[in-house]
Amino acid sequence: TPEVAQRLFISQKTVKNHLAAIYAKLDARDRTEAVVKAIRMGVVRIDDRD
Repeated sequence: TPEVAQRLFISQKTVKNHLAAIYAKLDARDRTEAVVKAIRMGVVRIDDRD
């Protein structure tokens, strides 16, 4: 969370508020579950390019 806040130039509290809203919308308990659900819903796509 501190790194995300720093990269986006927002407070850690703002990051936590956004994460809480995302978790609620996805009915997820944590970041991992939110990512898995977002991938399954097609909201997030995994790109193999490395």
